[in-house]
Amino acid sequence: MNLGWKLISLATGAAAGFVAQKITDVIWEKGLGKQKPAGDDTDLEKSASQVLMFAVVTAAVNAAVTEAMRRKTQQWYAGRQVKADS
Repeated sequence: MNLGWKLISLATGAAAGFVAQKITDVIWEKGLGKQKPAGDDTDLEKSASQVLMFAVVTAAVNAAVTEAMRRKTQQWYAGRQVKADS
């Protein structure tokens, strides 16, 4: 792999994490109508099942967004390589 792909891949991963976090926030707070776990002592008031469900939803959304963005980036980068070789 070349340096260009590594840099683009790194930026895509960071963007995917940001997008996944925003999507998870919307799903959790607007879709389910619950306050999301904050990762601090206030989480002790929430049930273990609610915190576990938040972790599962977060992981699923993160995996889906990361994979989708990685595939789109790979298609875009491959197209640029074909044009550069022409």
